[in-house]
Amino acid sequence: MRAQWQWIISGILLSVIGIFILTSPAAVIKVAVIGFGFYTVLDCIYSLVISISLRKYALVFKINTLRILIGLAIGILVLYFGFAASGVQLSSWTGYAIATYLFLSALTQFIEAYLMEKSGYLQNSGAKSSAVISLVLSLIMFIFPSILGTAVITVIGVCMVFFSIIMIVWGIKMLAFEKNISAQSREFEAEWENRD
Repeated sequence: MRAQWQWIISGILLSVIGIFILTSPAAVIKVAVIGFGFYTVLDCIYSLVISISLRKYALVFKINTLRILIGLAIGILVLYFGFAASGVQLSSWTGYAIATYLFLSALTQFIEAYLMEKSGYLQNSGAKSSAVISLVLSLIMFIFPSILGTAVITVIGVCMVFFSIIMIVWGIKMLAFEKNISAQSREFEAEWENRD
């Protein structure tokens, strides 16, 4: 019976979060932007530490370091404006900042993959597919900078409310099923005892 209540309680919590997302998109955008800023800064620091192992490939190291420094600058700017601006103001310019970061990241990933394959260091890599994904996302974000943030937040909120309803209904159906099985089990036990 415990699992059924977990489904119901999780569904209720998910619906509360989904409704919050739908009613306060500016706050959600602000939190998402600040989260992206922290992620970018930490990712750049991590990438810098990892790229030190590529020092023997001077050109790859320089390109990677340039990408990291640009990403670090964008991450710091996103954090600064994330804390300073309101959620509505963040949506548009952050879309452009993230799109710029993704575009430059895709460009440097293409160059790195080419140079590393040329040198024989990297035979089969996900760098090209990652670069293509970054490039496509950057183009979408350049075309729809502010609409994309609001649309994504709305879709996430609607999906959360939808799935929360499914979770609640599933939990209730599981409770009803368990009660039905318990009742049938008791009837069967009573019939079995009456046979003797």
